[in-house]
Amino acid sequence: MGFERLTFDLFKSKDYSRNELDLFTVDFIKRLKAKPLAIIGASESNALDGFYKTFKEGLGKLATEGAQQKGGTLNRQDAFDDALDFIRRQEGLVKSKFGKQSPAYIEFYPLGLTEYNAAKVEGLTNLLVRYVTAANKYQKELGKDFVTEITTLQTQYVTARDTQGTGIANNKTTQSEIRDSRKMLTMHLSKLVLLIAAVSIENAEQFNSYFNFGLLEVDNNKTTAEADVTPTTDTPPPTA
Repeated sequence: MGFERLTFDLFKSKDYSRNELDLFTVDFIKRLKAKPLAIIGASESNALDGFYKTFKEGLGKLATEGAQQKGGTLNRQDAFDDALDFIRRQEGLVKSKFGKQSPAYIEFYPLGLTEYNAAKVEGLTNLLVRYVTAANKYQKELGKDFVTEITTLQTQYVTARDTQGTGIANNKTTQSEIRDSRKMLTMHLSKLVLLIAAVSIENAEQFNSYFNFGLLEVDNNKTTAEADVTPTTDTPPPTA
């Protein structure tokens, strides 16, 4: 790795994944603590710990939100399917009560089941409003249980859809926070790399003892899971 690349391009996000930066930083912190350098004081070391902690917490938050968002998507799909299933099943009941050409039937099913079968996420919201309105209007003929069930299904769907939307918004916010925390971390890492380089100009062995650059290439050759358990190939520095 050339000096120019080391000082200017080392931590660009387009070059290195979050996982690689995580692995590299943890390894560097361990090496620096095992073999302190006078040029890097406690304040610099503590700042590195703080920047890394913020970055790592963001990654953990993102993973948690990702799992929640996946669950939210499944819940929304279940609620979507349940509402449509009720509407399809009850079409025969509504038709038998009022007749297929009756005004009442048309309030429920103006196009039969066609528009329900073609419904998308936002479209179903509006269809449910219409269906529940009609159900309440004809509660005497269809029964209280009919109204209660479709109203409950509507509430479940709207809640699941809104929860999913909140999850997506939270995910975008966390992604932005991670970009900011990564920038702060990489700026500080770059500063420390330059400081170590400055006192190691004639001592390449000393410089290399603080960094395992192979950790910045793990995702190019293997999965993240494999990379996480790959042992460092460099010899850790001795305790000072």
